[in-house]
Amino acid sequence: METNTASVICQQLDCGKSGTVSNTESRLKGAPNWLDIVKCRPHDSTLWQCPSSPWGQNKCDDGEVALITCEQKNVALKGTATQSSQYDSYGAAGNAIDGNRNTKYTGGSCTHTKQDSKPWWRVDLQDVFTVTSVTITNRGDCCSERIDGAEIRVGNSLDDNGNQNPLCAVVPSIAAGESSSFQCNWTMGRYVNVVLPKPGILTLCEVEVNGHDSSGYLPLRLQGGNTMCSGRVELWYEGSWGTICDDLWDINDAQVVCRQLGCGTALKAHGNAAFGRGNGQIWLNEVKCWGSELHLRDCPHSLQDHRTSCSHKEDAGVTCEGENCCAALLLSAWISVVSTV
Repeated sequence: METNTASVICQQLDCGKSGTVSNTESRLKGAPNWLDIVKCRPHDSTLWQCPSSPWGQNKCDDGEVALITCEQKNVALKGTATQSSQYDSYGAAGNAIDGNRNTKYTGGSCTHTKQDSKPWWRVDLQDVFTVTSVTITNRGDCCSERIDGAEIRVGNSLDDNGNQNPLCAVVPSIAAGESSSFQCNWTMGRYVNVVLPKPGILTLCEVEVNGHDSSGYLPLRLQGGNTMCSGRVELWYEGSWGTICDDLWDINDAQVVCRQLGCGTALKAHGNAAFGRGNGQIWLNEVKCWGSELHLRDCPHSLQDHRTSCSHKEDAGVTCEGENCCAALLLSAWISVVSTV
């Protein structure tokens, strides 16, 4: 397998734009190898477009399995941080994105809020990123239980200081001085919050946001629904939020929206402004997703650019399975993808 092929797989899985290839033994002995002699070209965007030998026709054994390592990075390092309050001069919000996992508070590398009704910390990544995981390092010299029950949220909204964005994970606990990683299911957003949904004090010694730039995609949000994973679909374009016309809108389109937002499987595609009429521009019309795309921008569509015959009584919406469901992408039975920071 060549580097071009690894890069196509990494991009299809939303795990960065490049990857390296090595060989490993199959994790399940005797299982079939489906693909061989795969040679992706520079213009291929999915594995299925790449030339290969016929499915299931190869002479590979258990020791000839491709292992792909996709490149990612801590995108929080170039961000700016803020928090609900600051306890003293040692506990600045920016300490959690200084690249230092020092867990001793007086070392000046941990944050510390005052006793707040709902203490929170937020990093502005300065652009929209696809977030695959968040790693939190807990304080080591005191009070490790303060992190228990904290929520990690990722999104583009600053409503409630960003604390109502889609849920990535809930932190059950982290041992004193230790680091734990939490998967975010390819959630897109500019803001990453760590918030305690109860009175307390929040202390963080490092927050690492693993992902890659998705500014070329269309950031989405759901409005007007009863949960974070249902509502009118709105997208950010040319500096403002707008809606999508329901012409040709179906369950395949909803599937892509739910996947992009990290909301699991689509249950229903809504039309006729089922979640109320939106405001501003109607940015998209005649969206024609296959249902397998990772982002709505990947689907054929008409980008209106202020010109449409639709009105807001035709705003499209979705209902997704849930707020914290996993969206699994399976490329083939025997390609392993390992994400590294």
